[in-house]
This record gives sequence, structure tokens and C-alpha cells, in this order.
Amino acid sequence: MNMTTEEIDIALNSKDYRVRIAAISNPNANKENIDKALNDPHPFVVSVAISNIKVTPEQIAIALTSKYENIKISAIRNPNATLDQINTALNDKNYKIRFAVMHNPNINSEQINRGLFDSIACVREAALNHPNITIDQVEYAMDDPDCFIGHRAIIIYNKMTKIEKL
Repeated sequence: MNMTTEEIDIALNSKDYRVRIAAISNPNANKENIDKALNDPHPFVVSVAISNIKVTPEQIAIALTSKYENIKISAIRNPNATLDQINTALNDKNYKIRFAVMHNPNINSEQINRGLFDSIACVREAALNHPNITIDQVEYAMDDPDCFIGHRAIIIYNKMTKIEKL
């Protein structure tokens, strides 16, 4: 159900965090609604708000300093995250943050490479499954010590090199 911005604003004042999450998830949420939700005391509300496409890189930068993992993950997955923010997140000691980076649609080949060289298998797998991966990167992943990743790389390689039958 689409709500008006006024209805969203009213719902953001609810005592129930689930109502606030539903409100900020609405596609009609405007900048003022998002700003209000980003200052919510409940981390789940902030996490949903920071994932909104209307969020600015400056708001993402603030969210990346949060003590809550879910807020950082939502922030770095946002397509509006800058390359500097993405590169900083790739250096995070928490593998879940690095994993989230691999789900950002705007990462480049260098960042995918960093994901493929990560010490944690799920980060390498997420890098392998990124739509921007190159055939050279897939060939590298075929030699991954984790047999699942190597097998997945072979499947992707076969799909990338498949010649359509006429």
C-alpha cells in the first residue's frame, strides 16, 4: 500500500519500530522522511532507511561509522556509496562488511579482485557471482582452494564462453 509523505511522517512517530520500518520502506518516502528515520533510535529502522536509493553519500558515510553491523551492511550495499567508501569497507576486519561490498552493483574490477583474494570463502564466492566479473577473474577463481568456488567458477566460465547455436 502506497502512503503519502504525510502518512509516512505520522507512521514514523509510532512507538512500534515495525510500523516505522514499513513507513520508511514505502517508495513515496521523501528526503525529510529518510532524515527522520536515519535518526531513529532503533537500528533496524536506520538500516532500512540507509538502504533507500534517495540516500546521499554523506548519509552513507555517517552510517558507516555506526556500531551496528546491519546499518553498515545496508549502507555499503547502497548504490550511492562512493568508491572511497567501498574501498574503505573492503579493509574492514568484519568479513560480513566485505561480503556486503560484493553485493554493491557499482563495484569495479579492482574491487572484485580484492574480493576474490579475500581469506573468507563467502566473500570470494560473492565476488565470483558479481555481474561485473570478467572472464580472467573467473579463470582465476577456478583454482580457488575451496572446491565449491572452483566448481562454481567452471560453471560461470562455461556460460560466459558458450557460443549460441544458430
